[in-house]
Amino acid sequence: MIGNTIKKAFGLTVSALTISLCVPFSVSADDQEKTGYVKSSGNASGENDTTYEDTGSTKCVAVRHNINYEYEKGGDGFKDHMGPYFCLGTAVNDYEIGNSQAQEFIKKNYNSITCRNEMTPNSIIKGVNGDEVNISLSPASNILKFAEQNGIGVRGNTFVWYSQTPDYLFKDNGELISKERMNKRLESMIKNTFSQLRTNFPNLQVHSYDVCNELFETDGGGMRNLSKWTEVYGENNPEFVLNAFKYARQYAPNNCKLYLSDYNEYISEKTDDIINMAKTIMKEGDYIDGIGMEAHLASDYPSASKFETAVKQFESLGLDVQITELDITNSTGTNDQLYPQIFEVAMKHNKHISCVTLSGTTDECIWRYDQGSRLPFSNYQPKQFYNDIIALADKIDPPAPAATTTSATDTTVTTTTTGPVDLKGILDSKVSKWGDTNCDGGIDMGDSVMIMQSLSNPNKYKLSEQGMSNADVYEAGGGITTNDAAAIQKYLLGLIKTLPESYSSNVTAATTTTTAAVNNGVC
Repeated sequence: MIGNTIKKAFGLTVSALTISLCVPFSVSADDQEKTGYVKSSGNASGENDTTYEDTGSTKCVAVRHNINYEYEKGGDGFKDHMGPYFCLGTAVNDYEIGNSQAQEFIKKNYNSITCRNEMTPNSIIKGVNGDEVNISLSPASNILKFAEQNGIGVRGNTFVWYSQTPDYLFKDNGELISKERMNKRLESMIKNTFSQLRTNFPNLQVHSYDVCNELFETDGGGMRNLSKWTEVYGENNPEFVLNAFKYARQYAPNNCKLYLSDYNEYISEKTDDIINMAKTIMKEGDYIDGIGMEAHLASDYPSASKFETAVKQFESLGLDVQITELDITNSTGTNDQLYPQIFEVAMKHNKHISCVTLSGTTDECIWRYDQGSRLPFSNYQPKQFYNDIIALADKIDPPAPAATTTSATDTTVTTTTTGPVDLKGILDSKVSKWGDTNCDGGIDMGDSVMIMQSLSNPNKYKLSEQGMSNADVYEAGGGITTNDAAAIQKYLLGLIKTLPESYSSNVTAATTTTTAAVNNGVC
């Protein structure tokens, strides 16, 4: 398997024998040069293809809207039943992730994790210095390490939020700052967050990120006017929203998709608010990938049909949809009926829904527990209606495998490789000058020192995106390490004649298409 640093460098989606190469899609040449962003879709129309794989074991891999996740064919975990349809996630906090029972439960049932509050602005912002926002992911580190070590993807949440954001982000000496300074701080916050994710968790797949969260009034009718964001930018001014998505696109890994998320999203007025904002972002360029439906529901409202109406409206945008915090209160005692109905909607719309996330692992761990909200599990045990959910797989067909060929005498579906990818060429195209870490046009000891400083104190010494590409001179394509600093020193001493000193062995091994055997055409 190619390491995640390779995937980030090239925009590759990788599984055991599967490599899907990202291709440019609806991004101007200028934006590609500026951001290094390329968007991957299953085909030229932008539809979400699904790839299945069975390599002789029970492990299967699906790729939905460029989200690469694993599940077990025939397994009895929740993720295994839902695997053919979408990625299945849960929210978790730092306390729960330290519980061994919770860890085993998560590994069995979920292939995506969202931090409850550990990645909100209040948690990760550790002060400001002029235009610079200091970021620390320490509050989320236990969760992110667990996900990284167990191959579980992560949804990031969130950058722009009216809640849980320190007031000092918007102020200097107690006074509101200008829009111009706020833009710089917003960019710094997003840039430094992604930089720390890349540096501290190099093998973590951050597959999605809620860039802006809960922008609109509770039942719709326009943007919230009580947040510091609107105090700085003015009422109903979407400038900070557009900037947030532009900065996120610039600094996020190529395989991280960007979402606009809100609750009460099924109320028609709020549905319209979300759609209008998404269209505003889309007019600016290719900066948004999808809509996040928080799906905090009640047993008596909304109905599954009303929820489905909102799904249809969102998917008509041509964007992906994710259900991001699903839970259902049980005031009428009928959430055992609504849960299967909501999952049925999601499964039927799997072509446009790439991930469904519950607001917690089990009843006792959700923030709306005191409001009567419940999940399909209690004390890490399934409830009776859980069986009604997984039984839906017997009547709803999963999406068909994409790009396959069949034989009339054999039930095996195969895809074949078409040739090597010039990943060295892709690497070279991203570099302005090999070894020029500080991007001053030359190579000297300062470049080596800068690498060491960035590794020892990434908050204080940050490499630019261009600098990171230039600095990756030892096993290029494998990410920045102390070996890159040593390679620059060897070059300056004349011990090696050219940079990069070497390329990662994985760079020369990749191919453009899938090679896999799939029994009966599905996992």
